[in-house]
Amino acid sequence: MTVDKTDMTPKYAALRHTAPPELHDRVMAAVRQEASMPPVFMIFYRRFAPMLASFILGIALTFYVQTIPATDRVANEVVANHVRSLMAQHLTDVVSSDQHTVKPWFNGKIDFAPTVKDFASQGFALLGGRLDYLDNHTVAALSYQHAKHIINVFIAPDAGDDTALKHLSLRGYNLIYTRKSHMAYWLVSDLNAQDLQTLTALVVQ
Repeated sequence: MTVDKTDMTPKYAALRHTAPPELHDRVMAAVRQEASMPPVFMIFYRRFAPMLASFILGIALTFYVQTIPATDRVANEVVANHVRSLMAQHLTDVVSSDQHTVKPWFNGKIDFAPTVKDFASQGFALLGGRLDYLDNHTVAALSYQHAKHIINVFIAPDAGDDTALKHLSLRGYNLIYTRKSHMAYWLVSDLNAQDLQTLTALVVQ
């Protein structure tokens, strides 16, 4: 049986496409560029180009992480620790409203003595204290209650100069950061910012 090839032309003509001149020029330019490379350079290029690209990307990502302000980075840890203390029902290791019970509890557990006070008369009742971990350090955590709101206060030594209060809002929580008398303080709660600032003033006075 003889097949007339001329009958196949219209049937498959729609499947034929002519490449645009620009594509041809780009392909030829790439071929000429590769052909112009010395053999030794071509071996190096093909073997190490992917590793070099990964190395440059790693440096860029590291630089990006290092440029994130430290307080903003730690703020995420503060919120996470606060939420975890509520979910795990691990708000306190020592349960007491007596500052003379809570403060000595930290002795021998951390290498500094946090200031512990009860402010029940001002509306902020001391619930107790616990150890926590923040910014790669073990810190003291005090828990207070105002109405139905729980406030966590994280305290750690800091050799830096005193700072003004820094207010942040993160994932529905209000935070305040400050540094005074070589101690750093983080306060976090779903309490409104004004009342949280009132407690901050009491804690760092």
